[in-house]
Amino acid sequence: ALEAERRLLLAAAAHRVRAPRIRAWAADATAALFGEVVIPPSADRRGGDPPTTTATTLLAVHVRRESTDLGCDDVRRYVVCPDLAGGRGVSTKEVVAAIVRAARDVRASAVYVAHAGNGPPELAGERDRVLRALRDAGLAARSALDGDTGGAGLSPDLQPFELSLVEQEICATATAFLPSARSTWSATVVLDREARARRVLRPIDANLPRRAGRRRRRLARRRR
Repeated sequence: ALEAERRLLLAAAAHRVRAPRIRAWAADATAALFGEVVIPPSADRRGGDPPTTTATTLLAVHVRRESTDLGCDDVRRYVVCPDLAGGRGVSTKEVVAAIVRAARDVRASAVYVAHAGNGPPELAGERDRVLRALRDAGLAARSALDGDTGGAGLSPDLQPFELSLVEQEICATATAFLPSARSTWSATVVLDREARARRVLRPIDANLPRRAGRRRRRLARRRR
């Protein structure tokens, strides 16, 4: 049943496109931030000129933070979980390390960071810290919200919902996409990309070690 539902979702995603103005804003922002970007061939993009050899391989990343524990788990750790002190969340350092690994795996020289949500107080200003860390790692890391929207060629009058759609479109058309697990925003982009045979990586939190405290409790029970 779940597989049948997923096939229906993919079929719907194949026919879903964002408004022309959203697509145009996203294309303009991508060009302003990165120049020409390598977009993999897809079912909805036949023909046309291939990218030049100087085109940028762009990894788009969605980092989703939450202020409630609805996305928390007692075994697996998730980016959306704000419980950093309790070991159920994911630190900024771990997020950066996952992005750097993903960029290396897809041979990306540039990273677009879509960062959203409000996590615990210690994560205030995280988007800027992530961008700086990625730049220190040698990547051309940018965001349409980095400083102000003017740097991405976007109007400062865009509404937050419009900006969110622009970021989704950038993520949907990048060379590769690295999502956050348990995020409906990421899930929408994943469906868009899979319906068009574009590369989707395992989520940021997929390869993290499990919660240490839980492992210790399991080991303690086995010794009894």
